[in-house]
Amino acid sequence: MNKHLLPLFYSLLLAGCCTGDFIIPSITNDLRANAIDVTNLFDVDIDCSTPNPIYSTVGSTPDGGIGDCWSSSSNTGDVWFKFVGQPPYGYVSIFIKVGGQEGTQRKSQLVLWDTDGITELDCADHSADDDDLYLFYGNLQIGEVYYFSVSVPDNASKGTFTMCVTTSD
Repeated sequence: MNKHLLPLFYSLLLAGCCTGDFIIPSITNDLRANAIDVTNLFDVDIDCSTPNPIYSTVGSTPDGGIGDCWSSSSNTGDVWFKFVGQPPYGYVSIFIKVGGQEGTQRKSQLVLWDTDGITELDCADHSADDDDLYLFYGNLQIGEVYYFSVSVPDNASKGTFTMCVTTSD
């Protein structure tokens, strides 16, 4: 191959095969063992009014169970978070927001897991494709680590979402 055409060849090759449509971002919290600790995010945005879709299920794989309340018995991929039970009452409120500036994910599913990351404490499911989710749970042991996972029932629903956690009900 002509040495003058080689750079052009590589440029065209890279432009054709490595556009954003083909690159799947790396998900660091795809497995429960790599759950993102969100303890420091408690009560930062208490009413979850600031769109911040930095979390994503794109590229995720299933690592958890199926929530008891889910309308679908499918989990095509989940991402994991963990937190330490907070004073004064051991309450947690989890918000998953999608749509518009809040994220591209659809058909969100959420499960709060006990300290073992296996036993379900509570769950939330979408009613419509672009529903936000809210889950409140009380009686957590202050100082213990708990988990929650966010998932979707099909690959077409994977996308970005805004997540907030608070200690209020």
